[in-house]
Amino acid sequence: MRKIILMLLILLSACQADQSIKWESALANLKKEFNFSLQEGYCLVISFEGCSSCRRRAIAFLEKNFAYPNIVYILSAKQKRIIGFSVSKEALANPNVLIDTNYHAHSLGLVSDFPTLYHIKNGVIKEVKTLSATNIDEELHLLELRLQKKLL
Repeated sequence: MRKIILMLLILLSACQADQSIKWESALANLKKEFNFSLQEGYCLVISFEGCSSCRRRAIAFLEKNFAYPNIVYILSAKQKRIIGFSVSKEALANPNVLIDTNYHAHSLGLVSDFPTLYHIKNGVIKEVKTLSATNIDEELHLLELRLQKKLL
């Protein structure tokens, strides 16, 4: 029985390592595609094809917090005009707000049905959180506090 548990733990850690490598590679490709270099901070990916309630909350957060230099927002949608209907021109003009209408983030596996928050430290992804209806308000509140206090 112990051997089975040990083998399962080894298998799970290998899967997590593979996922980490996948995210690192995807983030590197995304940084290259959008020409940004965030070494310390957060990347919030918001899909316009997923949960509309979660998307609205994430966009409300973006509107309030787009000026912080240690966060990048990636807005992923099939059509740019859909983004224009939902996000202010002021926010869209900020260099930290990136529009992904070519689905680069999606094809790299960084987009889900819910907003996804990537915590980046020393140029690598430290943590990934999917912001679903059960946790989005709490997570965005904590993120706002971290941004205000510049806690990474």
